[in-house]
Amino acid sequence: MEFILMHWEKITGILGLVFSFFAGFKMRKIRHQEAKNLALERRYKADLQKLENYKRAFDINAEMIESIKSDFMARIGSLHQYIEQLEHMNTKLHSIVAKQQQELDKYITKYGKDI
Repeated sequence: MEFILMHWEKITGILGLVFSFFAGFKMRKIRHQEAKNLALERRYKADLQKLENYKRAFDINAEMIESIKSDFMARIGSLHQYIEQLEHMNTKLHSIVAKQQQELDKYITKYGKDI
C-alpha cells in the first residue's frame, strides 16, 4: 500500500495512458465507422439520383412514344378516310365504265363494229 501511495502519480499516469490508448482506439474505430457510413450514404444518394434520372428519361420516352402513337393513329384515320373516298370514286368509275360500255354496245349493234 505504501508503494501505491508513493507512486500514485506514476500509477495514475500509466493508467491514464492505457485508458487513453483504448479510448483513442475506440475513437478511431468510431471515426472509421462514421466515414464508412458517410461513404455509404453518398453512394446511396448517387444511386438514388441515377434512378431519378432514369425515371425522368423513361417518362420523356413514354411521352414521346405516346405522341408518336397519337400521330400514327391520326394518320391511320386520315388514310381510312382517303380509302373510303377512293372506294367511292372506284364505284362511280365502275358505273361510268358500265354505262359507257352499254352505250358502246348500242352503237356497235346499230352501226356495226367497223367504222
